[in-house]
Amino acid sequence: VDGGSEDNTRLIVGKLSAELESDNYKLVFLENPLKLQAEALNIGLSKARFDFCVRIDAHINLGSIKLIRSSLKSSYKLLLKNKVCSIGYKQRFSISSNLIQNSLYILSMSPFLSGFRGYRLSLINKFSYSAVWLFSLIKSNALLSGGFILEETPNEDMGFNERLIKTTNLPLFLDINLPIYYYPRDNFKKLFNQYYRYGFSRSMRRLKDKTKISSIFAIIRPLTFLVSLIFLSLLIFYS
Repeated sequence: VDGGSEDNTRLIVGKLSAELESDNYKLVFLENPLKLQAEALNIGLSKARFDFCVRIDAHINLGSIKLIRSSLKSSYKLLLKNKVCSIGYKQRFSISSNLIQNSLYILSMSPFLSGFRGYRLSLINKFSYSAVWLFSLIKSNALLSGGFILEETPNEDMGFNERLIKTTNLPLFLDINLPIYYYPRDNFKKLFNQYYRYGFSRSMRRLKDKTKISSIFAIIRPLTFLVSLIFLSLLIFYS
């Protein structure tokens, strides 16, 4: 599902779809004119031919095919038992030739970047009612929950998971076994823009919640980030 990429994505997909098509495999190129990730996910879900759907983003790297097949089979069986509404995966950062990406790879294994988020730091499979990364799920449940809301961009995953849990009355599940690796932004400008948008959107969600604790979080979290940023800058430039 492409939002107007300028890196020959359409040509590459066209070539691969011709090479790889068989009786049980088909690669399809879909347009996403709104260029929003939430809309891309809605398009993918609505056009999917089967009920078992797996989300794989473009900025990731996949490991062993054998491990992928094993993990996805386990995900499918767990979903069929109707014990979970969605299965997410552990977000491992990739090593590359880029200094920023490699720095984030190291930081991702610490609470400094990842807080105490299970989908980055967990060492075991577990049920969750908060957050997981990517998903395997049953299409009908996703559509029944209302899909992804464009206005919740860039935190559309959080709202989607909350509605999915509420609609199905089932928890999420974190599977750490899928060999999938995330490539973060490769320069400071892109990285700052990404996390600023995440933080701002998260704070707006908190304020709309209108509970006292949410309002406090909406104020304290960005202030804590700002103080930490100033402190680190002072350490670097005036040490």
